[in-house]
Amino acid sequence: MNWVDWVQTPGPIPAGSNVSFTTPDTTAFNDLADSYIAMQGFSSPSNINIYINEKKDVNLKVVFNNRLLERASSMNIRILDRIDKDLGVSQESNPEIGQRWYPLAISLSYESVFPQAKAYV
Repeated sequence: MNWVDWVQTPGPIPAGSNVSFTTPDTTAFNDLADSYIAMQGFSSPSNINIYINEKKDVNLKVVFNNRLLERASSMNIRILDRIDKDLGVSQESNPEIGQRWYPLAISLSYESVFPQAKAYV
């Protein structure tokens, strides 16, 4: 990779660079979000502890919430409620998470988070 050209030359990433920001962890967090959506809020994925125990890299929780946003058309209140009960997303103090979670919850009329969303704003 010619980093100087990439950083100092205007335009897209140079052809043939094959830059990927995917890691096993980001894949696992995307898969967790997809599992919640697939289960439609009727049950919980078996690997929810990857979210609960994630302390060192909050960006992985952001990856999870970004995936929910990407798939917002597949979401419903039952899924949000299950996620919130399992993972406590509405109680997260990190603004990067709130920035994603609250607009999604509001757009789906998940009224139980309205007080937290108001406090967040």
